[in-house]
Amino acid sequence: MIQSGQAQDVDSMLVVLSDFMANSAGGVYPMFAALVGAFGAFLAGSNTVSDILFGTFQFEVASNLGASRTIVVAAQAVGGAIGNLVAIHNVVAALAVVGLVGEEGRVIRLELIPLAYY
Repeated sequence: MIQSGQAQDVDSMLVVLSDFMANSAGGVYPMFAALVGAFGAFLAGSNTVSDILFGTFQFEVASNLGASRTIVVAAQAVGGAIGNLVAIHNVVAALAVVGLVGEEGRVIRLELIPLAYY
């Protein structure tokens, strides 16, 4: 995603998406930056991969808005850390270890409470 568009000498997908998000959400976007990090960790199962995937996106959105890039990217990392809580393969692995296979949906719903708190 970062290097897409280089062959045609156009902006990468992350830059295009960040421009769209900055124009759509405006100044309220920093309040949702952690949610993007949590979503990335939910999908990837890793805070590191979430940061790699969405770090540039978050940085570009903050730059477009004139917001603190440090705070927005930090919110990405914090969101990714708590997002690991609901990462599907992490939940499946943990429940398999304790013998609660089949309870994934219930556990993820319960874990949404601390995720929303963060």
